[in-house]
Amino acid sequence: MREIADCLSESSPVREVALMKGAQLGGTVAVEENFIGYAIDVCPGPMMALTGDKDMADVWMEKRVDPMIESAGLRPKIFSQVKKHHGHNTGDTKNAKEFPGGFLLAYGPRSGSKLRSNAIQYLMLDEEDAYPLELGNEGDPIALAIRRTDTFETSRKILHISTPLEMETSRINAAYLGGDQRKYFVPCKKCGTMQVLEWSNMKYLTDDRGRLVYNSVRYKCANSDCGAEWTNSDKAFFLPRGEWRPTAESSRRNFRSYHLSSLYSSPGARSWESIAEEWLVSKDEPAKLRTFVNTVLGEPWQERGDAPDHARIMIRRDLEPYSSGETPIGSAPLLVTLGADVQEDRIEAEIVAWSVGKESHSIGYYVLEGDTSDLQGKAWRGLDDLISNEHAGLSITLALIDAGFRTSVVYQFCEQYESGVMPCMGESSQSYGRRLFALRDCPGYATQRVDIQTGQLKGELYGYLQKPFPSEGQNFPPGFCHFPADYPERYFLQLTAEKRIREKTRSGAVRYIWKTIRDRNESLDCRVYAMAALYVLAARIGEEVSPDEPIAWDQFWTMVLASTAE
Repeated sequence: MREIADCLSESSPVREVALMKGAQLGGTVAVEENFIGYAIDVCPGPMMALTGDKDMADVWMEKRVDPMIESAGLRPKIFSQVKKHHGHNTGDTKNAKEFPGGFLLAYGPRSGSKLRSNAIQYLMLDEEDAYPLELGNEGDPIALAIRRTDTFETSRKILHISTPLEMETSRINAAYLGGDQRKYFVPCKKCGTMQVLEWSNMKYLTDDRGRLVYNSVRYKCANSDCGAEWTNSDKAFFLPRGEWRPTAESSRRNFRSYHLSSLYSSPGARSWESIAEEWLVSKDEPAKLRTFVNTVLGEPWQERGDAPDHARIMIRRDLEPYSSGETPIGSAPLLVTLGADVQEDRIEAEIVAWSVGKESHSIGYYVLEGDTSDLQGKAWRGLDDLISNEHAGLSITLALIDAGFRTSVVYQFCEQYESGVMPCMGESSQSYGRRLFALRDCPGYATQRVDIQTGQLKGELYGYLQKPFPSEGQNFPPGFCHFPADYPERYFLQLTAEKRIREKTRSGAVRYIWKTIRDRNESLDCRVYAMAALYVLAARIGEEVSPDEPIAWDQFWTMVLASTAE
């Protein structure tokens, strides 16, 4: 981190620095906190730090900045720079520190009015991929903050530091690509070849249960004529001998950008063995794999948003024929969910059986005709029959009914059941800063609603639909989707009826939303609701309700298998 920190000194001509990184690599301490202490003690000036939200800014000041100020002996320099005749001003609050020649302000990115006022010489943008794209009519929060540094154009310092999220909307990735894209080259102990650590060169063995053989983890030298294998302990040799090298030309003067993965974690910190273990449990789970790519490799996640070819998916019907309502031969489903889409004159519903690894079999797709405003009509009676009966030998564990249309009727239908039937609503825009689903109360009704980030589930589903049929003798990959032989073509056309579209907001920021490319998409909606039901069950059964943690699928399937055995 030394070169990155040196870019922030007054003697460096660099004016803007971007660090795209994996998690827990010391960037906060070695770069941000060091920069703050330097500004307070050596080169004071007005300073502002933006972090994920206001609460995070307050915690950051209390847990990181205050202890740094104490341990560095800088507390005597923190006091009010303006003497007031009335009132008490210490110059030391939870979001502001005053010192001779400057101050430090810490805000969340949604503080639009604060981002527009006062001139700032030093600006730190921490975890900027978590910022909103725009603040209503006020525009991009990062652009607002950077404009505050214009007064200090010849002496300002702007630091971007973040773990990336999604490829298309990642702010830190865009900043990194705009700079000179520096990577940390390290030497091989045997041949001396300087190289960048890449995950593709990591080698390991697994046992007959797919678990990591812990002492087998090695890094293979990128020089094919060498082939030396390094261990995690070799970091003590090559990390101090490494150097940053630019790999591109910066788009503007005095701008450097850096990338660092967790493969470079210092000895005693994150080991290659623990990274390999995380890879083995993440590689087949999109949600966990996205976390691995973001937080370990320090790279943005590329979501699959292109609609799969419906004709290629239809071929699966002929390769493993079974009919609607049947239990597929060789399948051992563990639970069944239902997703339903409500229209004016019908309810469409799909029943899906799930196995370990989120392998799914569609058991039946139903179009229940009737006036959906009449809760006693045949459409709702037909849906009640589906929910009450067994499918593939199992009762439906959870049914989610779309409440975006006929909302009050859907609420009334769901509250008739003690459990297992819930209304839901979806949001099509991508928003990785939020959890996949949230439970909301329905005032006046004895039920809760499930609000779903449908864009994430559509991307996951499309990834599963693009997985090839396995070769003879091979197991089906996790998430593989099976369909009955009697499903018509219109089902598959609807299942692939949306794609992710790139558009710009009023402020010019880029976002991605899902839009229909055909006139009907009900089977896609039903499948997404059935998938969402599985996530709700995993959160409920596995008690994984934290919005910041991936679903613990291994624990979930183990508990489901245990309950099935009982």
